[in-house]
Amino acid sequence: MDTFALVRKHGAAYAQNVFNGAFYQSEIVLRADPKEGLDPQEIVALLKYQAHVVGRDVLDIGVGNGRTARVLAVLAKCYVAIDYAPLVVAEARKTMPHLQVHLEDMRDLARWEDRSLDFVFAPNNVIDAVSHEDRLRTLREAHRVLRDGGVLAFTSHNRCYFGAQAGPRLRVSRNPVTFVYQLVRYLRSMRLHRRMKPLRRFEEDYALLDDCGPDHALLHYFIDRTAQERQLAGVGLTLVEALDRTGATVPAGEMSPESSCLLYVARKS
Repeated sequence: MDTFALVRKHGAAYAQNVFNGAFYQSEIVLRADPKEGLDPQEIVALLKYQAHVVGRDVLDIGVGNGRTARVLAVLAKCYVAIDYAPLVVAEARKTMPHLQVHLEDMRDLARWEDRSLDFVFAPNNVIDAVSHEDRLRTLREAHRVLRDGGVLAFTSHNRCYFGAQAGPRLRVSRNPVTFVYQLVRYLRSMRLHRRMKPLRRFEEDYALLDDCGPDHALLHYFIDRTAQERQLAGVGLTLVEALDRTGATVPAGEMSPESSCLLYVARKS
């Protein structure tokens, strides 16, 4: 029985473990985060909540290529980064040997004691890579390690985004070599997008969908602002605000369909 047959048999949560887990253990993960610098919503969040970062104990989940580490490490009293991908951790230790970078799973933060951190940051929609049950487990772990008044800031795919269920798009280039590369990538993405279709899952509060990163090969978690607020309340965290891709506040009840992801700021009471 091939991989797709197995995941169709066992369901979407199993598919997330198979596809997403394999991706984070592969070499492809090193090429999957080309962004440099902070996004507008990240800049706004760190400026607005700098009192929880500057001179504080900070945990950065999903260090990636180190773009957030280069900012947070300078501001924090104690900065620690973690990542689930062994090759990412090895690369980060090589390029940033002065920082603490650990191979850890965000679903199990046993390295940290209860109420030992002031700020937990989980950018790049990293929390969306795990199943619903593991997402709740991750949020509970963040609640456990935060001190009273501490802040969790994380990004998550917006279920109300107008392109949430869109398929791959062919990028056109006048350069023939680049065009051939983009065409091959588009065809591969389209094949994966079609194979993923039976694995999509639509629940009342969330959906599991394949998206453009990376090339429709993974299943990610999509949720709207209202459902996310309820989810946070269920683990003891209070939503302070949600920011769209420009850094603007998304009021309660708004869908923000133009924003592919939202940045949520939650506080432990």
